[in-house]
Amino acid sequence: MDERRCDVIVLGGGIGGASVAAVLAAGGLDVEVLERSTAFPDRVRGEMWCPWGVRIADDLGLVAPLVAAGARYTTRWAFYDDVIPTEVAEAMAVDVSTIVPGVPGILNVTHPVACTALLDHAIGAGAHVRRGITTTDIDLGGARPRVRWQDEQGDGGTLEAALLVGADGRASCVRRAAGIEMISAPVRQYMSGLLVEGPHPLSSHIDSYGTGRDVNWYSFPQGPSSSRVYLAHHDVHRYAGAGGQARFLADLGQCASPDVASLAHGRALAPLATHPSVDTWTERPYAPGVVLVGDAAGFNDPIVGQGLSLTMADVRDVTRAVLAAGPADADFTAYGADRGDRHAKQRTASQTMAELLCSFGADDHGRILRALPLLGTDPTVGLLAAVLFAGPEILPPGTGPLEAARALMLAA
Repeated sequence: MDERRCDVIVLGGGIGGASVAAVLAAGGLDVEVLERSTAFPDRVRGEMWCPWGVRIADDLGLVAPLVAAGARYTTRWAFYDDVIPTEVAEAMAVDVSTIVPGVPGILNVTHPVACTALLDHAIGAGAHVRRGITTTDIDLGGARPRVRWQDEQGDGGTLEAALLVGADGRASCVRRAAGIEMISAPVRQYMSGLLVEGPHPLSSHIDSYGTGRDVNWYSFPQGPSSSRVYLAHHDVHRYAGAGGQARFLADLGQCASPDVASLAHGRALAPLATHPSVDTWTERPYAPGVVLVGDAAGFNDPIVGQGLSLTMADVRDVTRAVLAAGPADADFTAYGADRGDRHAKQRTASQTMAELLCSFGADDHGRILRALPLLGTDPTVGLLAAVLFAGPEILPPGTGPLEAARALMLAA
């Protein structure tokens, strides 16, 4: 059995865990990463960094490896609708290249590519990574966290460190071991996603969204003729079972974007998956010897695409605390408070946009067309767009201004 002491154990080598490991290893700490997969699967989520998240990731030195791996920027965020001519929709699109100084726009990259690029970057920074881990046993009863592990080959060992970072996703075993409780909002809708290659080149500089007859859709270009498209809907079984992929492609015909509608005649490049569209959080994402980042500490409703940007803020705050005081003495109190405020603001934004965009009656369509222009013309409503693109930290603590924006949007 391999027994080793190090400074930090990171459980989970995906985007959050790899990013923490890269920053801490670059800061001179001895970091061990335990990752379950030997090749990252397509989880149909975690693929866009909004401009504020790009800024944080770039400050941490994490954008360059993503771009080198094929991540691409989009510069426009466009709402399409059957009653709006395509050229008008594109003329009214938000220019996301002007929102955060020095950030070219929204960064799009598939989840497996991002995970691989960032974990390779962590290895290059000096982190030691073990993959194919099948079991872990976490012991938090001593002076220092201990993790016993075993891999697919039957090899195993024990790691002991001053700090255990839980970056092991929504079903986090670190969170359970630390007794950290999760709070969840009700599930309002579901999101199904598919990576589709179409028959024609796409407008690769445009991320787009809109509401069809009974789906709310989002498209993030991933190549010259391919895009990840998400459909938000109310029936978890809509695309389940035989013919689900064909139903998904057929529903792309509802999308008012000519690019996205053309994907109805395309082919799937990866599996289709459906996830609940929900907010979860914890009031205290840390315990003695333990801190949680990313989805392990709670996640934002993906209808507003803030998950990766919020994770980058987690990585920034946690690594800053660890590098300032050392892994044994890092104080995560401020991290917990700041994270709670970020997520509260984004919950308000996501609840507003979900109620507005993922509603399909005749009256709902009219409200969408009345409300969305307020994002660019009403200074109070504009705060919702600001927290999505420029980030929740541009506003003082508290959700009061966003609640006012929400009320105006939904009363339109």
